[in-house]
Amino acid sequence: MKTKLREFVLSLFPESRNKLVHEGYKSFVYEIISFVNAFIHEQDAISALNGTTGPSVISRWEAPPHPAIKVNFDSAFNQQSSSAISSAIGRNSEGLIMAACAIPHNNVFDAFVAEVVTCKQAVQFAKDMRLINVIIEGDFLTVIKKINVGSHDRSIIAPIIVDIKKLAKKFKAISFYFVRREANKAVHALVRECRSCQVPCYWFEEAPMEASTAADSDRRLLFYAHV
Repeated sequence: MKTKLREFVLSLFPESRNKLVHEGYKSFVYEIISFVNAFIHEQDAISALNGTTGPSVISRWEAPPHPAIKVNFDSAFNQQSSSAISSAIGRNSEGLIMAACAIPHNNVFDAFVAEVVTCKQAVQFAKDMRLINVIIEGDFLTVIKKINVGSHDRSIIAPIIVDIKKLAKKFKAISFYFVRREANKAVHALVRECRSCQVPCYWFEEAPMEASTAADSDRRLLFYAHV
């Protein structure tokens, strides 16, 4: 069985054959775990887009009801350096940017871990802003589902999920939603702009140019939707 599994994964990742020979079993195991995490995320995302997870999935950014603040999050993972960038943008019921941040992280295992670390950072960001009524949105379905489920999580990210749930208790009201990437454009632009950040960066009532442009586009869509 182990041999068949090894050959199956190697058939999916031909480059792993050289790694297994030259770098040993540890590198090979890393390839398997990364593949499984990516596969799970892909299947969850497909289910959501097919409407099998319950409520319809949000496909564009929507303003939160007053007085709530919506915080969207996204991450960028660098496998070569085992690092990641966490980005978050908080906007009010008018679509105006209240604050934004980009935080670098070291010793991040993979993109799966990077996304849950970023979700935790978004909640911490909301807490640091002294918000009490918050909506957290991200486009990584697996993370959102693990936060919303009541049962104990046994995955590699379980300790971070526990931390997020503890932080969530600090708010008067907080909810977590999965959205399509189209509804996460502004923070996606922010994380793209801040890939090279070496220190935490914060902005208040503004954001870097690409992120601001995307947020303005979201605001215009809000206006047209109500015309």
